[in-house]
Amino acid sequence: MTPVEISVEGFGPARDHLGSTPFALTVPEDAVVADAMRLLEGRNDDLATLLPRCAVAVGDEIVPLTHPLHAGDLVAVLPPVAGG
Repeated sequence: MTPVEISVEGFGPARDHLGSTPFALTVPEDAVVADAMRLLEGRNDDLATLLPRCAVAVGDEIVPLTHPLHAGDLVAVLPPVAGG
C-alpha cells in the first residue's frame, strides 16, 4: 500500500494540543478517520484525552470514524462546545 497525505486542522482546544494547523499527516492508502485519530492520539496525552470527545469533519461534512480518507483530504478536529 502506498501512503497518502492528508491535512489536519484543529479548532479550540484541539488546536492548542495539535500545534500549528493545518499540517500534513501521512496515513495508509486504505485509512479511515479512526486511523488518523489513532496517529494523532500519539502526539500527547492531553490530545489523546480530548480526541474521543471531538467530532471530525472531512471537507465540509461531519463524518463517522469509519469514513474513508483520500489523498488531499482536509480533516478538521472539532472539540465539543458549550453555550449559554
